[in-house]
Amino acid sequence: MSDPFTGLKICYWNANGIYSKLTDFKNFVHNHNPDVILLQETMLKPTQTIFIPNYNFFRNDGPQNPVSGGTAILIKINRKFPRFPQQHQNNYHEVPTLPTTASKPLSSLNDLETAVDNLTTNIITAYNLASKPLHNKRTYFLPPIRSRNEIEQEKNWQKYRDPFSKHLYNRAQSILRKEIKIYNESTWATELAALNTEDSSLITAKNSKETF
Repeated sequence: MSDPFTGLKICYWNANGIYSKLTDFKNFVHNHNPDVILLQETMLKPTQTIFIPNYNFFRNDGPQNPVSGGTAILIKINRKFPRFPQQHQNNYHEVPTLPTTASKPLSSLNDLETAVDNLTTNIITAYNLASKPLHNKRTYFLPPIRSRNEIEQEKNWQKYRDPFSKHLYNRAQSILRKEIKIYNESTWATELAALNTEDSSLITAKNSKETF
């Protein structure tokens, strides 16, 4: 059986008021012959209708006072598609009030230790995933060494006042800022890797005022 959705030509457009642009829109449909058209910000009034030959038109109007928002979908009449009943937004308001048993209660000390271990692992994993890894292999000098180099370049610039000395000074400043950032990231990663649930290191890190 062939896939009925293979080779679909789908268009999306933020119309910002479709009714006033209807002629241009019909010309676009005639020239490009898409299978599905998704419209946003249609801004249609209930009395305004749109007819595009050979297309099924489905609309969901936005607020009317003033007219704003609204979406619409146009699908070629020769394209078969499933239709689902429209859901009212109040149905979604009721979902959070339903009782849930997603959280398993802790019934023993082992359960508590397992939960804390999982939390620690999740914190470290989240940090590692959110950090940009360093892929190069070069050696990184500590900020004090870079700082001394910057001071030397600044002295040369103040002494000679030539463009090349200024270039070296600016370059040393840029490298120092990068090295400080890398050094801080490496230090923080080492501290996170050392966290565990057997001592007070996790509590200490939580209560620390230092920010990454």
